[in-house]
Amino acid sequence: MKPNGLCMNCMKGTVKNGVCGVCGKPQYTETSRNANALPVNYVLHNRYHIGRVLGVGGFGITYMAWDNKLEHRVALKELYPASDVMRDQNGVSIRVLRGQEDYFNHVRKRFLDEAKMIHKFINNDEII
Repeated sequence: MKPNGLCMNCMKGTVKNGVCGVCGKPQYTETSRNANALPVNYVLHNRYHIGRVLGVGGFGITYMAWDNKLEHRVALKELYPASDVMRDQNGVSIRVLRGQEDYFNHVRKRFLDEAKMIHKFINNDEII
């Protein structure tokens, strides 16, 4: 399991007195976070602790995350085409906007194709 105080910036160090012992950054907070992003430290599928946002693109949002099962950091990409979906009030679930269902299904297929291609690199230690 994720150790208490894990840095949400680098997912390597432990935060003590508000600063990570590895990356030297203060604990990551919601303050500068993308408004569409999942909450910091949200646990997805009872497995991944969500950390900082690495990037936002046309398909979605990529996060630094901690994998509880494999006990190491990972990059986790969420399908979130911002012009076609919105986050529910719970801050986690998404809803496809009316009239965007066909396009969303098309984007989801492309997203899954990309995931299958990236999965081929799973044993490459150079890629998180």
